[in-house]
Amino acid sequence: MNFISLTHAQDILPVISTILEDPFTIPEQLHATIKTLEAILINAWPRISEPVHYMVILKSLVICWTNLRDQKERRVKDDLKKVSLLLVNVVSTENNEVITHQVDALVAAHPTLNELFSS
Repeated sequence: MNFISLTHAQDILPVISTILEDPFTIPEQLHATIKTLEAILINAWPRISEPVHYMVILKSLVICWTNLRDQKERRVKDDLKKVSLLLVNVVSTENNEVITHQVDALVAAHPTLNELFSS
């Protein structure tokens, strides 16, 4: 991926969100989708730092984490934690840590999300 991917964020993110939010997605597909999201965050961070994009990703990660709550998919959970922290780091660098306050509010409302956003 490169900066050309910046123009396609509005097309790519709905596909990623659909996969992450589906409770019936198999672990191998979740793993591949999370790795794709990681590449997008690394390569298209200027566009992803826009609230319209990072809020979609944040919502999808939270829903995916909630769907996996009772499963023992350690690899997928570790991947989710890693990409969640990457999202927070990328966006907070660009948006003066606005996302940090949003994540703190989410964790305060739903303490089960603490593990998702902790290193």
